[in-house]
Amino acid sequence: PGRTNAFLIHTHDEIAITYNDISVLENFHAAELFKVLIQDETDLLSGMDSRQARTFRNMVVKTVLATDLAQGFEYVGLFKGHVKTGHAFESEESKQLLMCMLMKVADVSHPCKMWKAHLKWSELISEEFFIQGDLEVSLGLPISPLCDRSAHFLPKSQCDFVDYVVRPCVQVFADYCTEEASVWVETMDSNYKRWKAMYEEEGKRREE
Repeated sequence: PGRTNAFLIHTHDEIAITYNDISVLENFHAAELFKVLIQDETDLLSGMDSRQARTFRNMVVKTVLATDLAQGFEYVGLFKGHVKTGHAFESEESKQLLMCMLMKVADVSHPCKMWKAHLKWSELISEEFFIQGDLEVSLGLPISPLCDRSAHFLPKSQCDFVDYVVRPCVQVFADYCTEEASVWVETMDSNYKRWKAMYEEEGKRREE
């Protein structure tokens, strides 16, 4: 839909009503996925028995729902707690937690990509937000955070995104993984420094 959960809820969108205002887009995506998977040409469940199919569906739905940013700190906290126990991810519950964390990291990981790809992602997502902001103005609604194209400053928004959303997920997951995962954090930090330099330079310019 190209709109945030909050927008869909506030405008009483059909999707929000369908999913009772709970993780609206995430529920929508999970449902659309299984609509595809049950078609003959894409039926990945055909080789499973009923128990396996139910287990698979349950795990996939929970993993997709974990990408709701409103639930972000809950999963990070649970993951940190499990890692601190020193126990491996062997139980079904812990395996589910591991998959949820992996999906969360993947969902917000564009700051961990090389600069050119990360910049493109940042610009595309920002434009998607601006389109929502334009729509909010036309509907007489308050403009949502990050959606006002006239007041938006990309370096600041990306620094905040890394500080409050990306780093808490990526750092704890990279710490759990092998040493090779350190490249995620290194690339994220490199991109962050570029954004912060732009942000600080703009601040100096405005003070002059």
